[in-house]
Amino acid sequence: MKKPSVSTSTIFRAMADQTRLRLLCLLHRGELCVCDLCGVLKLAQPKASRHLAYLHRAGLVNARQVGKWKYYSLPKRPGGLQRKLLECVGSCLGDGDIFRKDTVRLDKIRNTRTSVAPQRIVTRARRCSCCE
Repeated sequence: MKKPSVSTSTIFRAMADQTRLRLLCLLHRGELCVCDLCGVLKLAQPKASRHLAYLHRAGLVNARQVGKWKYYSLPKRPGGLQRKLLECVGSCLGDGDIFRKDTVRLDKIRNTRTSVAPQRIVTRARRCSCCE
């Protein structure tokens, strides 16, 4: 069954909020539990969930539930506009100070839970084609 298409304005409204952009940058690191996202961004769980639901409606994140925990990730095969915007978020916005600090906080949260070092993403060598 094909998913209904999402309007362009819905996608851009979803990306017009700094908190949601920070969530997307963190999700470039892989699937994360809402509790991890709350810890990194220092948000209350209901507020984080509302932002994530907005991103989900725009087709920018996937959600799966395991028991009482909800996990979010970037879609494996996003639509054309979503794909380009997520590509840009991952390669361009991740260079900003606030996004780097979020990544450091995520690493600390992951390190306190396990002795295994967190998976690192490959350093971005260049910006996406639309931002060069």
